[in-house]
Amino acid sequence: MCDQDVAALPSTSKIQSGLPVVDLGYQLQRATTFNDTGNCYNFLNIRYAQAPTGQLRFREPAYPKLDRVRVKTGDVERICPQARTVWSATSLQFVQQYLQGKTQFLPTDFPVNGSAVLDAFVQSQDPRESEDCLFLNIMVPKQIFDNRKNRKTKKAAALVWIHGGGYTAGSKTSDGSPAGLLARSQDNEGEGVIFTAMNYRLGALGFSSGPTFTKDGGTANAALYDQRAALIWVQQHIHLFGGGPKRITVIGESAGAGSLMHQITAFGGKPPAPLSQAILQSPGFQPVTSATQQEATYNTFLDLLNVTNLAQARQLPSASLRLANILQVGLSPYGQFT
Repeated sequence: MCDQDVAALPSTSKIQSGLPVVDLGYQLQRATTFNDTGNCYNFLNIRYAQAPTGQLRFREPAYPKLDRVRVKTGDVERICPQARTVWSATSLQFVQQYLQGKTQFLPTDFPVNGSAVLDAFVQSQDPRESEDCLFLNIMVPKQIFDNRKNRKTKKAAALVWIHGGGYTAGSKTSDGSPAGLLARSQDNEGEGVIFTAMNYRLGALGFSSGPTFTKDGGTANAALYDQRAALIWVQQHIHLFGGGPKRITVIGESAGAGSLMHQITAFGGKPPAPLSQAILQSPGFQPVTSATQQEATYNTFLDLLNVTNLAQARQLPSASLRLANILQVGLSPYGQFT
């Protein structure tokens, strides 16, 4: 496999000090692993933006600071704070019963203890969760990487993945390994492809909005700016891995596809989105065009934080924001993610 948690890497993918180092300008990044089966270098957990904490909370991502003292190895996995809806437990019961042949339903057919579900969400924090989560992964076939400085070699195509998850959950690794995709891209003497996947902020930390929110200095839908920053990063740095900046295809699924739709249409298409092609798989998003609804959602989040404005929210510890986000997303109306 070419993409998996470092803690679970098989013996064929050992972390090695002799792996290649790429100079990104602001930092030096060593490949985390080399996989013998996939014959690819895994450059994991590359920082593409500063930690969106403190005064950078709820704002556009900031370019990484200069940090060249130590070579980064990407051996610490990060994902953005996660949340899930209580109604997802109900929907799972429905699907299971429907697949068993049941076609008539009553609300009482789906008993769910909302408080218990929320408590379980709160207690089951993934140790990888952190507000400092704006990282991406790059998996590049060895042949492509080794030929990156050969001017006679055509630059490889790059495939960028934007994960789904209702805009409240998911990560750059949540959809499994691209190893099969990379292998197929090299079948029959194929030129291969570079695979990239990104994290972006989720839930209230990434998709807050509203007149008061922006007046207080917040950036509406900051997560879309995270994605934009990652796409620009790929366009500017992919040549260092053997890829062509004009050969970037972005794929999104569900919330990732809905995000990709917004990337294509953002700013009226001027400047154009930093990509060459796009594949949208089941795009989904629920427009919140009412300022009243945006205000209500924002005020509920502040109430859950027990603060009155964004400045106070920026002073809180991450644990407080994680809990408020879990509660707000968890109690979303059926079919919505708040």
